[in-house]
Amino acid sequence: MNVRTLRVEITEAIRKRIVTHFEDHDLVLHEGKIAQEYSVSRTPIRQVLQALATENLLEVRSGIGTVAKPLRAQAAQADQQSFAAILQACAQCASSEGLGKIAIEFTTSGLHLDNADVPDVVDNFFDATSIFANGLGAIIEDDILQEALTSCYWRFIRRRVQFHSGDFANVAAEIRGGVAVAQTAIKTGNGATVMAAVSDWVKSVADRG
Repeated sequence: MNVRTLRVEITEAIRKRIVTHFEDHDLVLHEGKIAQEYSVSRTPIRQVLQALATENLLEVRSGIGTVAKPLRAQAAQADQQSFAAILQACAQCASSEGLGKIAIEFTTSGLHLDNADVPDVVDNFFDATSIFANGLGAIIEDDILQEALTSCYWRFIRRRVQFHSGDFANVAAEIRGGVAVAQTAIKTGNGATVMAAVSDWVKSVADRG
């Protein structure tokens, strides 16, 4: 496995730990321990953690290290409204190229979520949400908006995991609704329609808490 592939694999694994962590305490990530876990030097681990920090999933605390802090309940509505707003902004410059391939990604995501009640529910859930994120991101060509979308997307997923207290079968069923909305909208052949439809879905989810 080459260095780049390994770094992507580690990034996905650490992102999964963060997104699926719903307990009310910091998740502390130690460079040294992770490096030992993957039998690599600290350099690629530091790069991975820096990349996840740009997604606002991590922060560095003096004397403690790199942590994923619990999400404040009082900021839930604001976070979810921000995601809906970013999706609306993305709709203004969405691309309609390659939607056939993206539709396949949405279908794959949906299939994973349909099977989220099997023993490896967390793995299926994370795989599905990652594929959904990739599909939405592929509709946006602007790098800055892509980064904003990614950041808001994973915070939204963390919010839903928190809302359902780690019941991944329930949160998978909820996210499946968003994927279904995207699957229906993409049939129009218009990327802007997909983004707007998912934005409306996010608003409806945010109304639940």
